[in-house]
Amino acid sequence: MDFEIENGVLVKYHGLDAHVVIPENVEKIGKRAFEDCTCMKSVTIPENVRYILDRAFRNCKGLTEITIPDTARYVEMFVFSGCDNLHRILYHGVEIPSGIISRVLFSQVGGTSTSIDEIFFFIDKKNFDTRWLSPDMKHEIIWKMFVRECEDKKTADYVRTYISDFYDWIFNDNYPQGIRKILNWGDYITKNNIDDFIIRANQKHAYQIQVILMEYKHSAYPYESQEEIIRRKFEL
Repeated sequence: MDFEIENGVLVKYHGLDAHVVIPENVEKIGKRAFEDCTCMKSVTIPENVRYILDRAFRNCKGLTEITIPDTARYVEMFVFSGCDNLHRILYHGVEIPSGIISRVLFSQVGGTSTSIDEIFFFIDKKNFDTRWLSPDMKHEIIWKMFVRECEDKKTADYVRTYISDFYDWIFNDNYPQGIRKILNWGDYITKNNIDDFIIRANQKHAYQIQVILMEYKHSAYPYESQEEIIRRKFEL
């Protein structure tokens, strides 16, 4: 038997199928149930499943997509850790950014299980007032949402309002889209402070961000003589 099931708990999957359909009588996916199932590319979870336990899909390197049913209420820590190719996660018909899920949200949060609804409302409903995430983790998730295509006005407004909380992310060479979006605001990085941003990017060794800022400066603000620069600074 491919599925080892005890009292509604899927204890272990022993098969080698690429597309796995979990039986309808499963209510809980047990710890490490699919761990190291590298052949599996997709998995269908039935509506009866309410719990997905610790490391259930750990190191499923071939897994590319998964649909979590609306009935799934709790997902424990590190469920998708090591699922490097997981790029499509659907919940309530909404696609949740997989990098956020696998690296941040499906990890240990305050030592307790994470409610899938908390994840859904945080990402899809932009419930940014949540207290179940640490500030650093929350800002990381929001910044990634801001630079991704899933960014919308509410996310952008939050970043703009609390921009000082995102300084470390502004000067992160892995997310150059962020600085470009901020430059497009037109009134945050200006002629009067762009040199300060260029210097800070250099100090943080964010050389890609530095180049973007310098190119923007030369495009948006024509060359000024030293006398003009001094005069402008004294006029502030």
